[in-house]
Amino acid sequence: GHQNPAAAATVGPAGELAAPKVAGARTAGFDILGMLVSIYGSKELFVNEYRSMLASKLIRNLAYDTSREVAILELLKLRFGESSMQQCEIMLRDVEDSKRLNANIQRDLLAAHRSSTTVAAAPARDTPNGGVVDATVISEHFWPPIDAGEGTGEMELHPDAQTHIDRFQEAYATLKNPRELRWQPSLGTVELEVEFDNGETREYRVNPTHANLLLCLLGDHDEVLGPGQTPEALGSITGLAPDMVRKKMAHWVNLGVVREEQREDGELWFMPVETPPDVSASLIAADADEATVKSSNDVEQALKMFQTYIINMLKNLEALPLDRIHNMLKLYTAGADTKYDKSPRELAGILSRLVDDDVIELSGGLYKLR
Repeated sequence: GHQNPAAAATVGPAGELAAPKVAGARTAGFDILGMLVSIYGSKELFVNEYRSMLASKLIRNLAYDTSREVAILELLKLRFGESSMQQCEIMLRDVEDSKRLNANIQRDLLAAHRSSTTVAAAPARDTPNGGVVDATVISEHFWPPIDAGEGTGEMELHPDAQTHIDRFQEAYATLKNPRELRWQPSLGTVELEVEFDNGETREYRVNPTHANLLLCLLGDHDEVLGPGQTPEALGSITGLAPDMVRKKMAHWVNLGVVREEQREDGELWFMPVETPPDVSASLIAADADEATVKSSNDVEQALKMFQTYIINMLKNLEALPLDRIHNMLKLYTAGADTKYDKSPRELAGILSRLVDDDVIELSGGLYKLR
């Protein structure tokens, strides 16, 4: 698998809407940025929200390509002034610096490995890390707080993953002495190749918590009980609460990689499946989860973008019916690359999910924040 511990994926609405085809952020006869500022209530609130959305996108940027974000930032600087966007500029610089840093560390790890006479065999890609780990190193004081996910911040990593990370940290400490990295184990994106008993493989792109739980499930198991783990056992290994383990493992169950088994004593076990799921079924199941197989990322980005719009609408306008939310979403995304193209029925499904998650509530035909 490939882990980018400070890298992750959603395109914020401000990021999309602030990139019109003409300078000044005006298109189709109206001012998109002006409308966004009016939704958020002030320039400061808009800039803060944009910074949060930018951070979320950069954290999962596996390619370290910031050309689009830099172009957007230049437009925003023209509109709001350079001082207002200084923190965003530093965030983008961090990503560019991290790209060079990763190249240097991988070079040093490879050189150390090739000069070593104690290593019997080379791992994949002929490097001691196998190119497994890279990192986005951020200037903490200039980035907004990044949510690691409730109950996952202090997660214990699988020993194999921790070994690769330790090697990366040691190389960083040598290169940047006296600086040291403070790792965020639950942030980022992991690319996994899962091999099944019949020799077939499937590739998945997930967050570190999902990846870590699967690695622990597929690791060493009891010779008497056989493969599989209970939520309590996985919780003990990873430091996560059993309820959190059940919630996160539901992703792998939905993808058909893991199955649930109820034992005679009523205890729940997670068991690895022997044959891979149908690829199309995997893609369908992944669409509904926060961490997905690669080709479903765009769906999640769009959903998260519209959710942010909805929340900010209700912050400023308090309560709205379905049809008005529908029309406002079409208006506010008119100049964006990712436009709102949902039907009222599809929007009702999105709103229903927000209701289920206790983000909003429905009363008398009006949606409002809880």
